[in-house]
Amino acid sequence: MFNHLKGIRVVELGTVLAGPIAGALLGDLGAEVIKVEPVEGEAARLWPPVDEAGESAFYLAFNRSKKGIALDLKSDEGRDIYLKLVQTADIIIDNYRMGVSDSMGIGYDAIKSIKADIIYCSISGFGRDGPRAKEPAMELLMQAFSGLMDLTGEPDRPPSRAPTATSDLGAGLYAVVGALAALRTRDATGEGSLIETTLLESQMAFLTNFWAAWEVSGELPKRAGSAHPSMVPYQAFHVKNGAVILACMTEKHFTAACQALSLDKKYTQDPQYRSQDARKAHREEILDVFSAALADYTVTDIVEHMLKHGVPCTPINNLEQVLEDPQVTFRGGLAHVQHPRSGTIHMPRLAIRFDNTTPDTYQAAPLLGQHTEHVLLDLGFSQDDIQRLHKTHIVKTTPV
Repeated sequence: MFNHLKGIRVVELGTVLAGPIAGALLGDLGAEVIKVEPVEGEAARLWPPVDEAGESAFYLAFNRSKKGIALDLKSDEGRDIYLKLVQTADIIIDNYRMGVSDSMGIGYDAIKSIKADIIYCSISGFGRDGPRAKEPAMELLMQAFSGLMDLTGEPDRPPSRAPTATSDLGAGLYAVVGALAALRTRDATGEGSLIETTLLESQMAFLTNFWAAWEVSGELPKRAGSAHPSMVPYQAFHVKNGAVILACMTEKHFTAACQALSLDKKYTQDPQYRSQDARKAHREEILDVFSAALADYTVTDIVEHMLKHGVPCTPINNLEQVLEDPQVTFRGGLAHVQHPRSGTIHMPRLAIRFDNTTPDTYQAAPLLGQHTEHVLLDLGFSQDDIQRLHKTHIVKTTPV
């Protein structure tokens, strides 16, 4: 982990993905992140696949670089412990369902009254207010509601789900950006902030170019599979032993691709093919010609051939092929995380480098209640206090 946020304490009320990824990123940057879970653990701990040690791959992936404590926040004593903890915090990340934290007396207003300079990151589906504020808002629903799913998939097929959680991940990233900006403001003014980001608005922001295209053209964007609505050819093509992406973004790219494939000179000389708009009008013809010309190449040969001619081209890799690529290997590949039960886990590094450095190792996701005792001792509780709280299920402790 880096040390850029050393001395910053983050308390995370995070569940599933958006809150947890925000906490993990801040932890990767050096903040002390304390994840607060219910004593039975958050739901994502049970999501498959689960390894031989009983640990969820999903939970391990999004909860590294943190300490973990388990509290019964619905109890008076558990809530009091939480309020004592947040008085030592700089940042709170809360992505509980809208209204839940407030109903337990631990929402923004309650925290601000005891910690005026707190930076409170509220992550929700639709927002803290408005007619849909309390509606369910998990990732799949947000992909559908935001317009992303309507744009994903082949044009003659039903809408598809993006395989990664773009809405959750986007909201988590925006929460971190907001938290870092708020830290800068607090350093200058001493004032805290309520930061709000939503899955819906994050996903809408990720679709910026589609909103712009609709406004300029007056036409609603449509599903295009791997193709680009405005560039031809700019999509996947099947070759002898797999598939590649060919991306002709400019006239120079298109001309070079035609010459590399020895296509009829009309495609580089006839005005009806000499601009992106013109090629859009002849999309099917051009795709048929390129598909036929590419079909006899192997992935390796066509990528090498196109790059030699200055045409952007890349294989469509599976995860194993990505990991084996010399560029990924040169940059360090995956990071190593040592987990007390699961052993060595491999996962992507923080996608930021400072002065050409990136950590090789990270702190593994915590066991349920792994750091409860440590954190409570730090807050002034005695061993007898902690044992009593554990026996009465106000907290859960898990020694390693």
